Amino acid sequence: MSFFSLEQVDHVTLLKLHHGEENRLHPQMIQALLKTLSALAEDETTHAVVFTSASEKYWCTGLDLSGLAQQGEVDVSTVMDAVFALLKQTLRFPKPLIAALNGHCFGLGAIWSLAFDFRLMRQDRGWFCIPAIDLGIALPPQLVGFLRTALPADLLHRLLWTGKRLGGEETLQLGITHSIHTKDQLLEAALEAAQQLGKKDLLTYNSLKQDLRAPALQALETTH
Repeated sequence: MSFFSLEQVDHVTLLKLHHGEENRLHPQMIQALLKTLSALAEDETTHAVVFTSASEKYWCTGLDLSGLAQQGEVDVSTVMDAVFALLKQTLRFPKPLIAALNGHCFGLGAIWSLAFDFRLMRQDRGWFCIPAIDLGIALPPQLVGFLRTALPADLLHRLLWTGKRLGGEETLQLGITHSIHTKDQLLEAALEAAQQLGKKDLLTYNSLKQDLRAPALQALETTH
């Protein structure tokens, strides 16, 4: 099963998610992403990576709960270990990694996007939301710990306690995204940013990244 496609644009690899319309994360999809990220980290022709979605409505909306249910009994701890592995590998990726959020970014999808170096979002469509409170789902302490490193406390409290949906303009004002663009400009802007970042000294970039990401990685390793 194919969960995404890859395209080379100069020295930037463009990865387009296409697992159903909503790009929900299934364990098999996560394993495919882990393998691909490892390969891209070693690929000398790839200087930066942009993640977007083939869907114009959704970027990623969390775990594929329906797909897991069809498999019968599922080991939740195994699924969450895969989720933590994806977040850690995204954080550790040694090259510039940009999320072009061209659609809804919900739940685990929103959390995952916060592990990217930069987030660009459509200004005219798409919500950023962590609706655990409305779904009656308690987040694992590792995810809460990671979120504490990714967002200011007041903003995190508001997002988790209200499940509020944020549009592009508001995510920019709150510092969740780094820039917002029209539908036609988003991918071009993300690729341009990736190309410029890819011209930096990547050894230095990676060294700085590992230092900056250390608290987030430590939070994901912590068990309670």
